[in-house]
Amino acid sequence: METLRTTQSYVESTINYSLANPYIMAIVKVGLALYAAQIAPKTPEYLQVWFQNTYVKLIAIATIAYLGEKDIQLAILIAIVVGIQTTILLRH
Repeated sequence: METLRTTQSYVESTINYSLANPYIMAIVKVGLALYAAQIAPKTPEYLQVWFQNTYVKLIAIATIAYLGEKDIQLAILIAIVVGIQTTILLRH
């Protein structure tokens, strides 16, 4: 149980550090915005396979919900990307 607490603490501190760093957040937001505008190249095949898995979709939704508390702009961008990815997968 102690290992789980240590792992949770490490992951939470890493996420909080990344969310607090304005340069990392700017790069992530611009990258997601470019992808959402479809300026970025086509999604790699392995990501398309991942997004066909229900558990990956649930993790993405949980990530959006968690980030909604921390940074609403990032949560909205991730929601748009997940929506676009799901739409693309439904067409193929």
